[in-house]
Amino acid sequence: GLAAAARQERPELPILFMTGNPGDHSEQELAKYSTQPVLRKPFSMAALKGGSPHVTSLDASGPAVTAAEHHAEINGFGDRHEGVKGDVLDYLREAEALPPVVILDPPAFAKSRSARHKAVQGYKRLNALALTKMPADGLLWTFSCSQVVDAQLFEDTLIAAAVASGRSVRILRRLGQPADHPTKAGHPEAQYLKGLVLHVE
Repeated sequence: GLAAAARQERPELPILFMTGNPGDHSEQELAKYSTQPVLRKPFSMAALKGGSPHVTSLDASGPAVTAAEHHAEINGFGDRHEGVKGDVLDYLREAEALPPVVILDPPAFAKSRSARHKAVQGYKRLNALALTKMPADGLLWTFSCSQVVDAQLFEDTLIAAAVASGRSVRILRRLGQPADHPTKAGHPEAQYLKGLVLHVE
């Protein structure tokens, strides 16, 4: 899956993983994972398993952060993982600099066509802010799960974000749904997971 792919790129570097919004995870949902060594934050755990010296998992949901910290512990990565509860945009604005690998995996910004323009502006703002703070030779893994924002529109939005940030980027990989997440023929909306790996120059 996408988390496994993330582990293969520059595993020796520290990583910042940002996702979620208030109410994105319920206490009941998280309780199901309280005793099992599973990848509740799959990007974070995959990066740690791949050898990253430090991973910061940021989420606006307190229970999600607690679950991430717990699963880092029970998977044997507690000393290399930090959970942070906070708003992603606030965190990015306040950060002096970001680590060389950043993963942006927000919740769906739009669930209807009427919200598509607002979603595109949200993706542009989020990614431009991250690009502004990233070091040269960094890697930005960025994702969208909004059905109404297709892969081409998402890529166009990331190009606009790069222009807005004043950074030059190269697209290293275009990511989509793995084989265990198939889409039915004639139902393009089901192919809603998409991502890009950008090299920041």
